[in-house]
Amino acid sequence: MPVNPDILAVPQGCTNHRVRQLMRSVGQVYDAHLNETGLRITQYSLLSHVLAASPVRPSDLARRMRMDASTLTRNLKPLIDAGWVSMGQGEDQRSRLVHITDAGQAKREEAKQSWKTAQNELNARLGLERVAALHALIDECLVLLDGGNGGDGNAADGQPPEEIPMLSNSTARWLQRRGIHYGWLVAAITFLTMLTMSAALGLPGAMLQPLSREFGWSTEQISSSLALRFALFGLLGPFAAVMMERFGLRAVMCMGLALVGGAMAMVTQATQLWHLFLLWSLLLGMGTGLTALVLGAVVANRWFAARRGLVIGVLTASAATGQLAFLPLAAWMIEHWGWRSATVPVFVASALIAVLALLFVRDRPSDLGLAPFGGDASAPPPPAMAMNFGTPFKVLAEAARNRTFWLLAGTFFICGLSTNGLVQTHFISLCGDNGMGAVPAASVLAMMGAFDFVGTVLSGWLSDRYDNRKLLFWYYGLRGLSLFWLPHSEFTFYGLGLFAMFYGLDWIATVPPTVKLTAQHFGPQKVGLVFGWIFAAHQLGAAAAAWGAGLTRTLLLTYTPALYAAGLACLVAAVMALVIGRARKAAAVAAA
Repeated sequence: MPVNPDILAVPQGCTNHRVRQLMRSVGQVYDAHLNETGLRITQYSLLSHVLAASPVRPSDLARRMRMDASTLTRNLKPLIDAGWVSMGQGEDQRSRLVHITDAGQAKREEAKQSWKTAQNELNARLGLERVAALHALIDECLVLLDGGNGGDGNAADGQPPEEIPMLSNSTARWLQRRGIHYGWLVAAITFLTMLTMSAALGLPGAMLQPLSREFGWSTEQISSSLALRFALFGLLGPFAAVMMERFGLRAVMCMGLALVGGAMAMVTQATQLWHLFLLWSLLLGMGTGLTALVLGAVVANRWFAARRGLVIGVLTASAATGQLAFLPLAAWMIEHWGWRSATVPVFVASALIAVLALLFVRDRPSDLGLAPFGGDASAPPPPAMAMNFGTPFKVLAEAARNRTFWLLAGTFFICGLSTNGLVQTHFISLCGDNGMGAVPAASVLAMMGAFDFVGTVLSGWLSDRYDNRKLLFWYYGLRGLSLFWLPHSEFTFYGLGLFAMFYGLDWIATVPPTVKLTAQHFGPQKVGLVFGWIFAAHQLGAAAAAWGAGLTRTLLLTYTPALYAAGLACLVAAVMALVIGRARKAAAVAAA
């Protein structure tokens, strides 16, 4: 921010007094939050420095913290008495070393979230740009006063190594100066992640017949591995929400991308059916499950207070658009260079997007001193829900007592049954049975992807404005009618084009209204976990259809019964959507 030149010309008052005033005010903010842990900010800072340098000589520790020896000894005493720090013998009889104990590490970890909350409050009250300017001015003054020999840069403020500001901080300031909220960058990287994951998820559908021809495996055998992948993809959803809470969005996204990239690289060496189960069922199912639709729901609810439905719509659209738009390229590569070549683009994309996530993704707006997009900058960030790996089962037990949960899970089971499990997995094979080549069939899927992108983004926009139950009624109803039409399309360009338009427009347009209804009925803190279980139902439906449609073709040599069954199920889902009751008031939801 610009500085008044008159102030620069004539310094006001005693500089020492002014700096101490600021230190007292800042310290009070930290102490207020750390009070419940039994620490003061000076003690937390000292524990952090000892942790970063342990074991460390008292003289070196004093220099790091810019303290004289007597002050350091006085501050260390209560930490030693509490058993958080110990003083041991150094290299010889005369030297001493300061160590942090296991209890001290545990105490610092306990206080870490309180320290972060205080840091975020200061960022919000002062403004991120002003805080960054203050840090830069302090660093400059320290260099001028002692030549940079008295301290340790970032360690001077007590930050542990993992909390040193990253590239994301400077990027947030750069975007803020241009009127762009950092949440849009996080949403863009999430979009690319989900796009790549969905491409990886849809790729095996283009390989059913090439794998069958090369290895002699039946459609039912290959479909079984894909069905297990769908089940893992869904069942990991609730636990992915826990991992995002405990380890952060960035770690979970990078882990998922690494698993998928590794599975795609290694599957090129597969020669046995069990290799397919290991790589495509286990690794691919786990990797995509960590970054499934739950990721989009968590990012939208954490980073956006306004335009949340639109963001969910765009992120959801990536999940279908990636798997559909990528298939024509994959089919062309398979036709010209073999099925192994089609894994290369997914592997490369996974590696590149993992780098972007590592550099730029942050867990919450408060990590950067920001409010969610459209949120109140003066409001404190909402408290994180305490989670462990038993929490999803506890939340499931609570949600299971609510009829709305079963209606949403039931309709989403049918959603998965009629999309991922049936059309995504078997459409190219279905077209092949009716005389259409793999590349033209994949092009029809790409056409569905284009219509799906429009339909799902539009669905997000509509979900912010209209009754989400009625939207679901229309989506499931139109999908059911389009599935009844497919066997009678004669698989001509006109017939399949009509199917692609109606079916594609609501491929997963059901997601934004479902997420919104979940948030309305179960509250923002539990939306990730509850939607995770609802999404698990979606993927169980997909697994049932992937295996069931493959069995139908093997036994009856046709997919028509599976198409009719899915169409009928969609009409049932349309009726179920209208039965969902209106959400209770926010206060009642929060109390539940």
